[in-house]
Parts: sequence; C-alpha cells; structure tokens
Amino acid sequence: MKLKICVDGDALIVNLCGELDHHSAADIREDIIHQYSSNMCRDIIFDFSELYFMDSAGIGMLIGRYKQVCVNGGSVYAVGVSPVIERIFELSGLNKIIKRCTDIATAVSAVNGKKEVI
Repeated sequence: MKLKICVDGDALIVNLCGELDHHSAADIREDIIHQYSSNMCRDIIFDFSELYFMDSAGIGMLIGRYKQVCVNGGSVYAVGVSPVIERIFELSGLNKIIKRCTDIATAVSAVNGKKEVI
C-alpha cells in the first residue's frame, strides 16, 4: 500500500494506492492522524482512484477518521470511487457518512465552501 498525503487549505488530501487491508490499515491510520493534527486540518479528502481492494480494517479506519473529523466540525469526502469500492461503501454504510465529489478540485472547493456536494 502506497500513501500520498498533501494539504490544501483546511483539507488533508489522502491518495490511497493498492490495498487497504488489515496489513496496512494501522500504519495508514497513524500517518493520517499525525498529518491531520500537525497540519491543523478540518476536513479529509480521500482519493480512491488507485485503490483496488479494501477489507473491514479499511472500513474501520475510514469510520475512525470520520469520527475524528466530525469532532473538529469537518467533513470527509471521497473522489475516484471505483465500482468495486462503491459496492463496499454501500454494504458498509460508508456512503451515508462520506460525501462524494467528482474530483479533488471539486472536493477542495466544497471544503472552502464554494460549491455544493452531491
């Protein structure tokens, strides 16, 4: 699992590459927590365009980040969700708590209050 993290304004942008599973979820969680806190972000944008597998540990990691962000008055956004990951979102209920955007630019605009999200 490769992880790319950057910051744009109040948003932490997390690009997940490969598999988000029980082997990688704990390390990814720690990296995100550290970057989110040290950069004083409010929202998280997850880019799933390069993710091809996610198990229950990945779902748990996403729910945990959702809870962390909610405490800070922020939101979690998802971009690049493939049909396979979409199915996991539907079955797990993640589609009810994570907002969707068509691309990162749209999500960053949503974070900055410039545009409505679907």
